[in-house]
Amino acid sequence: MELIVCGSQNPHPPAKSAGRVGQSSPSFEPATACYISDLIPTSAHIDITWGMGFDLYQLDTIASKKEYYARAIPEKWVTVFTHDPKTPWAYIEKDELGKMVAKGV
Repeated sequence: MELIVCGSQNPHPPAKSAGRVGQSSPSFEPATACYISDLIPTSAHIDITWGMGFDLYQLDTIASKKEYYARAIPEKWVTVFTHDPKTPWAYIEKDELGKMVAKGV
C-alpha cells in the first residue's frame, strides 16, 4: 500500500491535506481508504452543507466535499471519520432521494 495525498482540504487550517491509502489489487476490499481529516469529521457531517463550527471557509468546504464525493462514491472509497466514536469508517453513498449516507464497512 502507498500513502497518496488526495488534495488540499480547506475547513481548518487553510490548505491542510488529507491522506489516501490505496491498494491496486481488485481482490482486496476495500481498495481505497481516505483519512479526510476535519473535512468530514463524523458521519453526521456527510451532508454537503454541514461543517465544523469553527470553519472559516464554508464555501471552500462545500467545494472540497463535492470534489471528494465525485471520486469517493463511484470508486467506493472507505472514508475515515476522525471524530466519530460510533462510526469510525464507512462507505459514503447516495440514498434513493439523493441524500449522502454512511454505509457501514
